[in-house]
Amino acid sequence: MFHDDWGVTSLLESQPRLRIRPGYDVGLCIEGLFHLNAEWETHGAVEDDFRVLIVIPPDYPNSLPRVFETQGRIPAKFHKLDDESLCLGAAIRCFKALHCSHRLDSYLDECLVPYFFQYVMVERGHDLPIGDLAHGPMGILEFYRSELWMPSGRSALEALRLLGMPMLEAHEAVCPCGSGRRLAECHSYFADRLRSCQIQKWFKGEYQRLRAWFMRGTAN
Repeated sequence: MFHDDWGVTSLLESQPRLRIRPGYDVGLCIEGLFHLNAEWETHGAVEDDFRVLIVIPPDYPNSLPRVFETQGRIPAKFHKLDDESLCLGAAIRCFKALHCSHRLDSYLDECLVPYFFQYVMVERGHDLPIGDLAHGPMGILEFYRSELWMPSGRSALEALRLLGMPMLEAHEAVCPCGSGRRLAECHSYFADRLRSCQIQKWFKGEYQRLRAWFMRGTAN
């Protein structure tokens, strides 16, 4: 069954207070209490429960699952998207988490558990232990800058443009880092690592969105 292929069975076994919601006719819907049991070396262990709704789209893993906290505990200002689902990081980071196995249980361990851990620390008055990117396009560009090992947001944006091109063509382009070498001789390892997580067309759309935001910012 697709449940086993997606890691849903093991998720329900490890999170026994989650249940598949019947009657949901688009994709798969899981709801209930998600038990957080995590530890960070500088902040110790945390156990807590969050009531969630997890919506898995029909074309998963080509589209990301959405997670909603349904008890009203987490305010909108703490990294939520326009539809009130939790912002678990830049989309490409989430696709990267799905890339190896496409398993929902692994995805939630890598993306949802750190989100809840961060929030519990904020509730307790601590600094964010895992670090915090800006929300929205700025944070997404920061993530690309870090993943692609680029010296600036502008160079990260140019590297993203190359990800929206055919790989062989991109490899012949000058590396955006400023070294003067071809991408193939410079930062291709980091670019190709992201390229394996999504298709060329997706990166092209991502570049166009971030470029429009970047140009508005530089024009002001």
